[in-house]
Amino acid sequence: MTVTEPRPMLSGEHFAAGFALLRDAICEVVRGKVSAVELALTCLLAEGHLLVEDVPGTGKTTLARALAASLGASWNRVQFTPDLMPSDVTGVTVFDQRAQEFTFHAGPVFAHVVLADEINRASPKTQAALLEVMEERNVTVDGTTHPVPQPFLVVATQNPVDMDGTYPLPEAQLDRFLMRIRLGYPDHAAEVEVLQGRERTRRLADLPPVLGIDEVAVLIHQAEQVFVAPSVYSYVVNVAAATRTMPDVRLGASPRGSLALLRASQVRAASQGRVYLTPDDVKALAEPVLAHRILLNQDALMRGGTAASVVAAAVAATPVPHTAETPDDTPDVPGAADTPDAPTPPESDRTLRLTSTGTALGLSSAACVVLAYAFGYPAFAALGTAGLVILLCVVPLTARNAPIELDREVYPLRVARGETAVGLLTVRNQSPTWGQRLSARERVGSREIPVRIGQLPPHAAVEVRYELPTARRGVIDVGPLHWDRTDPLGLVRRRSALPGKAVLHVHPAVHRFPLGTAAQNAQGEQARTDLALEGSITFHTLREYVPGDDLRRIHWRASAHRGELMVRQNIDVTPPKATIVLITDAALYANPDDFEHAVDVAASAAVGAVRAGQAVSLWTTGGLRLSANGSPEESMLFLDRLAGVTLLATKSTKPTKSTRSAGRTGEGLADTLEHLEHAERGGVLIVVGGHPQPGEIGTLTRIAGRFGLAALTRISAPEGQGQAPGSGAGTARGAAGLSIIDAPNAAEICNRWERLAQAAARGGVR
Repeated sequence: MTVTEPRPMLSGEHFAAGFALLRDAICEVVRGKVSAVELALTCLLAEGHLLVEDVPGTGKTTLARALAASLGASWNRVQFTPDLMPSDVTGVTVFDQRAQEFTFHAGPVFAHVVLADEINRASPKTQAALLEVMEERNVTVDGTTHPVPQPFLVVATQNPVDMDGTYPLPEAQLDRFLMRIRLGYPDHAAEVEVLQGRERTRRLADLPPVLGIDEVAVLIHQAEQVFVAPSVYSYVVNVAAATRTMPDVRLGASPRGSLALLRASQVRAASQGRVYLTPDDVKALAEPVLAHRILLNQDALMRGGTAASVVAAAVAATPVPHTAETPDDTPDVPGAADTPDAPTPPESDRTLRLTSTGTALGLSSAACVVLAYAFGYPAFAALGTAGLVILLCVVPLTARNAPIELDREVYPLRVARGETAVGLLTVRNQSPTWGQRLSARERVGSREIPVRIGQLPPHAAVEVRYELPTARRGVIDVGPLHWDRTDPLGLVRRRSALPGKAVLHVHPAVHRFPLGTAAQNAQGEQARTDLALEGSITFHTLREYVPGDDLRRIHWRASAHRGELMVRQNIDVTPPKATIVLITDAALYANPDDFEHAVDVAASAAVGAVRAGQAVSLWTTGGLRLSANGSPEESMLFLDRLAGVTLLATKSTKPTKSTRSAGRTGEGLADTLEHLEHAERGGVLIVVGGHPQPGEIGTLTRIAGRFGLAALTRISAPEGQGQAPGSGAGTARGAAGLSIIDAPNAAEICNRWERLAQAAARGGVR
C-alpha cells in the first residue's frame, strides 16, 4: 500500500503573506522596481521562465541573485558568448582513464536559479541546449537523463541596444519563456538610494533566506488550486485567439501562451489573497505573458507598431464575462462579479437610397399628385399614384437581404513597379430567380476603381477580374469594396461594404547590381585566416592540446578516443557585408522622379547583396534601420520596406525645434553619417541619391576609410559636378578612396557600378 502525502490546501492569506515576504526581501536590494520583482516572483511560482530585455546596468543580474538568495536556493550564472558550446551549459560526460568509465560532470544549468546572461550572443546551437531543460526540467546527455533541482527558474537577459554579432532567439525558444519584462531606469529617489547604498554588494551577499525551498514548493502547489470559472477559462482562450486574427499579426500567441497566461493569473490572484481568478488578473498579465510570442507583419513594423499594442487591442476587443463565478465557499467580494460588458462591434455599412432615375420618378409623381388636387386633373392623379406605388414596391424589394455571396482576392500581393496585379471578385447568386443588377467600386489607396458585374441568372456564379494600378511604388491598401444592388428598373440602390482589406506591395524596380566580387575583395583575407574564439566562428579542425589552450575548447570525446587531450580549432567566417544608405531628404533632390531612381538603386544593391549570400545593412536618413544575414528569402524584406519609403521634408542638418513641431522627423544625412561612423565598418559602403552638401561629402570621405570600398551614387548630377577629368562613364575617384557615380537614372548607375566593381576586383580601386 502506497501512502501519498496530502497536498496543502490553498489559503489566500498564507500565500499572500509568503509572496509579500519574498517581494519585500528582494526590494531591499533591487530598488524602485516593485512591479518587476512581483512579475519575477509570479514567474517563479507559476513554474515558468523569465526573459529580461533591457539596457546594461539596470539590475538584471542583481534581480536574479536576490531572488535566489531570498529562497536560500542555489544559483549559477552563464555568460553566453559566441564560442560557448552546448556542453558548457548542460554538462559533459568525461572518460576517467583510471576507472575506465565515463562520468557525468554537471553543467551550470543544474541549479535552482540559472542566469543566462546575454543569451542572444551565443550561437543557435547553444541556445537550443536550454530547450529541453526549460520545458521538461531535465537534461539528456549521451542518452542519460539527469533531473535538475526543483523549483527551477531560468532568468535570461539580452541587451536590445547593441545587436551586432548576436543571434536573435527563435520563436520556439521565445515561447518557452513565460514572461518578458523590462526593468527600465529607476526613478530619481530610487537612484539616489542606490548611490547612497555603498554596501549594496555586501547586503546582497548577506541577504538571508526568508523562505525555504520546501515552502516555495508549497506555494507553487497552492497556486495551482486557485479556482477558475468556466467563463474565465473561455476568456483566457479568447484573448489568446484574438491575437491570432489581428490584421497586423503574422504569428499570434500559441496554446502554450494560453496556458502560461492562466498559470500566471492564478499566482497573481493568490498573491492578492484570493482563491478564485477574475478577468482583471488576466488583463493585468496579458502584455508581459503574450507580447513576446507575437510576430508582426511588415506593414505593421513600417508603421511603428508593437506587439504590446496588439495585445492591448486583443484584450480590448475580447468581451469580458458578465459574471465571474466563485467557489461555493467563497464570500462575495466587491469587484469579483458584474464586470462591464465589452463594446459591441459595429455592423457592416449598408445604405439604401434612390438613384437619379428613382429621384426623378418620385419628384414627378409627387408633382402629378399635387397638380391633380390643385387643378382637378384625374389623369395626373392616376399617373402620380402609379409612380409612387412603383417606388413603394421597389424599395422593400431592394431593401431585403438577397442571397448574394461575394469573395474578393488580390494576387499577387507583391509586384514590381509596372507589373500586373489583379483583383478577382467572385459573385454567386444563391436565389432561384434572376438577381438584381450588381456593380462595385474597389478602393485602391486614394482611388476608386469601378467593377462591372451585371445581372446574374438563378444559381449562377461569375468571376470578374480587374487590374490594380501599379505604376507607382508604394504600400497600397486595397479595400474595402463597396458593391451596389439595383432593382431591374434602376430606381433604388442598396450599397453594402465587403469587409476586409488586402495590402499590395508595389516594389521598386530591381536591376543587376553585382556585389559578390567587390564585397569579398573589400573584406580582405582576414576572414579566411583569423582563428579566434570571438566573432562569427565555426568549427575548423581538431588538434593536440598545447599548454595554455582554453580548457573550454577541449573535445572530451575525441580525447577519450585518442588517449590524449584534443582541442577544437575554430575559424572566423564573418561573411562580406554591404552597407547601403538611402537619402530620403527632399531638399537634396531636384524632383520626385530622381528619388524613385534612388530607391531603385538601393533596392538593386540590397537584393544583389542578399542573392550573393552577404550580410546587408540598410539605412535611410529618415531613421529606417534594417539588417539581414544574407538568406535568400530576406530580399523580400528589403523590397517590402523600400516599397513604403517616402521623401521627408527635412534638411541635411540636425532638426530644430520648429522642424520637429512641423512633423519633420527625418534625422538628415549629417546625423545618419555620424551614427554610421560609430556603428558600421568593413565591406562595401554605398550612399544612394540626392546631391549632398560639400560638408556632408567631406564627412563621407572621412568615414570611407573604414570600409573596403565606398561609393556615392547621385541621380542627375549637374554636368561636370564631382567628376574628375578623364574619369569616364560618369565615375569619379574622390579623395581617400571615395568613388562618385553620377548618372541620370537607376539603370545607368547600376551599369557604372558594375564597371567600378570589376575595377575593384582587379585592384584598380581599393
